[in-house]
Amino acid sequence: MKKIKLKPYILSSFFLFCGSILLGILSDQQNPENSKLIINSFKNSFNFLNQANDFFMLVFIFLNNFLKTFFAMILGIFFGIIPFLFLIGNGFLVGITLSFYFKKISLFLIVLSILPHGIFEIPALIASAGFGIFLGIKFTEKIKYKIKFKKIFIYIIKKYFK
Repeated sequence: MKKIKLKPYILSSFFLFCGSILLGILSDQQNPENSKLIINSFKNSFNFLNQANDFFMLVFIFLNNFLKTFFAMILGIFFGIIPFLFLIGNGFLVGITLSFYFKKISLFLIVLSILPHGIFEIPALIASAGFGIFLGIKFTEKIKYKIKFKKIFIYIIKKYFK
């Protein structure tokens, strides 16, 4: 198997994520009430964590993010649609959250609260979506040109766990 170049897929995912953040910011500027509803709905879906101890919360967040990025990547075999939507949804949510809270707290506090996510979670989300989009393209090539897909799939799975 020749060397697989994933950098263009990861870069594309990065730009798609950044573009989605901008869309979220613009959406909040146009309709802040809608942003408030989205943010409250998201917060309510994790309301049960308010009573959890720190260790449980840490484990839950790690497993939640791990499973979502992993399945978004794996489901990329369906023509890359799921990781594409995963990136747009997460970027949009980050954008409306940034814009919404920027009106309430300082930029310093926003940066401080996003920093842990920016170090691990966001790069993992972008990379796994890039891997998923790559799988979608390669699966399409498998159907169209009868290329071997199994080795590519296994390579991507191993890459994810590195």
